[in-house]
Amino acid sequence: MINYNGVIIEKSDLPSADIARAAMYGDALFETLKMQEGKLFFIEDHYFRLMAGMRILRMPISMDFTPEFFVEQAERLAEEVAIENGRLRIQVVRVAHGKYTPAEEQSTVWWMELEELESIDYVHAEEGLTVDLFKDHYIQPGLLSTIKSSNSLPYVLGGIYARENNLDAVFMVNDNKMLVEANAANVFVLKGDV
Repeated sequence: MINYNGVIIEKSDLPSADIARAAMYGDALFETLKMQEGKLFFIEDHYFRLMAGMRILRMPISMDFTPEFFVEQAERLAEEVAIENGRLRIQVVRVAHGKYTPAEEQSTVWWMELEELESIDYVHAEEGLTVDLFKDHYIQPGLLSTIKSSNSLPYVLGGIYARENNLDAVFMVNDNKMLVEANAANVFVLKGDV
């Protein structure tokens, strides 16, 4: 089940016409949030990154899109699917006719899906992880790299590289060969007890 524009539906009922641009041109963005005991973590940070991403992509933004609105919609979905601890993904897609250049008349649709988490705590592997640098494709600097767009090919290819090489993850690098993040996670450095 997903929350599609405020209506709870089966994911298989997602209207294909509304998501066609995302599939054809990657014209969409998303945010992933953690829900624990029914509460969303860092909602304002994720909300502002989503809104900034929509502005960068020049998407129309509904006046309904407020942090409170997204919390309310997430709570509705969580109640419907009976999940208190999960990973919530909010997807926003531009709906418009046209090819690369969307027609002037355009709108957005959104949906949320909630996947149950195995553990509610942030955990790190005591035995460590086997990782490598992924240097086949770089994360390019610029505004587009600050958003979570549906065109996530460097991360997809990094994940495939990790699997093919029996790695737990790979570190993504920019064109200066500086570490940016992991293929499916942020990177934090622990020094001592900090």
